[in-house]
Amino acid sequence: MSQAAVKEGLDKLPLVQAQIELARQLVLAQAWQQRVAQGRDISEEELRQEYERQVKLLGTQQFRLRHLLVNEEDTAKLLLDRIRSGSKMGDLAAEFSRDESTRSTGGLTDWMTQAEMAPALLRVVESLKPGQMAPTPVRGPAGWHVLSLESSRPFTAPPRENLTPQLVLAISQQRVQAALEQLRRSAKVE
Repeated sequence: MSQAAVKEGLDKLPLVQAQIELARQLVLAQAWQQRVAQGRDISEEELRQEYERQVKLLGTQQFRLRHLLVNEEDTAKLLLDRIRSGSKMGDLAAEFSRDESTRSTGGLTDWMTQAEMAPALLRVVESLKPGQMAPTPVRGPAGWHVLSLESSRPFTAPPRENLTPQLVLAISQQRVQAALEQLRRSAKVE
């Protein structure tokens, strides 16, 4: 097919030439990224440091919440009032929550580390005791939450040895990012 396209002169068309050049640049950029990522071996010390950095980011606690997610604050306030009047949060979550992943569980989330939570939600959750509901709706990135802390527990990260492939990938990506930043600083754009 490519030989037929050349024979018909399609490789001379400006749009095709631009696409060929774009593909060439993409292949070269990917080759450069691979060379940078694999430029030198990753030491045990680098693995240890990356593991410690990631464990610190995850935090020391895990939380399990029950929540309702809605678009508007007024709706969240009405639902909070209904809960205070005796409605079950799980029933309201099944009926009103926009969070598809927790609607079928009555708003119950999986265990989440501190790093997995939006900062506004985390601040509120850390102030609650298990079984306690947030006194007001909380604004998160996806909308307004009516939430309660079901339980909390200490978080223990998996052993470093179990995460070696992920750590190697993270370090490689950091190397590429640092080299890219260096290229940007020294680039002359015309």
